[in-house]
Amino acid sequence: MLNTEIPPPTRVGMPFGKHRGWPVSRVPRPYLIWVLRNVRDMSDTLREVIRRQADADGSLGLLFAILDAPDDKAARVKYAEWLAAHGEPERAAVVTAFSAQTCLAYARKLERSHGYIGLAWFSALQNDIQDWGDKPKGTRLTSLANVEYATLLGSWRKWLPESVTTLSGKADRDAFNRDYINPAITFPSRRRENGHSPLVSITFSRGLPVEVECDRRDWERCGLDMITLFPWIDYTRECRA
Repeated sequence: MLNTEIPPPTRVGMPFGKHRGWPVSRVPRPYLIWVLRNVRDMSDTLREVIRRQADADGSLGLLFAILDAPDDKAARVKYAEWLAAHGEPERAAVVTAFSAQTCLAYARKLERSHGYIGLAWFSALQNDIQDWGDKPKGTRLTSLANVEYATLLGSWRKWLPESVTTLSGKADRDAFNRDYINPAITFPSRRRENGHSPLVSITFSRGLPVEVECDRRDWERCGLDMITLFPWIDYTRECRA
């Protein structure tokens, strides 16, 4: 039975893993959640300490619901309602209404809160390209698209969460599809199974990630960070060689 006297996370050290010896209170939240979902061999007390630290803001159950059922739109709406009630109206607005206005507002918020300098400009650029719609793809659109691809290469490699970018090998293995409306970054996972590396692909719309294609194991590793920053993002299972 779980001891009712649970020590605070500042007094409990991680006994394993890459953060071994660190107080649980200092361990990054995504890693704590990964431990909760994937490590079975630990004491009930340690599990409860980790759970309490990971759920310090009360959103853990909502995030688990999205991770476990990425296609459940209701789970996204519930998380959006939680975000709106906890001082994150810009992020919540993108979930409920993915538009040029809401995406640009959240891009500006990320510039301020996460240091994504230039993201608002990139969002405005993609809005311009997408609003060009079915008009002839002339010199102006081609010029905008060329700038867009350069930005994807130079900036989103840094802006994507570390749990996503460290899935890949060398940066020069990045690949970009040249879709004028919804460009994507594709790179191979470091993992190799049966001689092949599963691919991880991030598709962008209106300046923000809108879809992650990867296999379930890589989703388990990077999904939390992606839905925390981009709770509207779709997950598509993919395991190409």
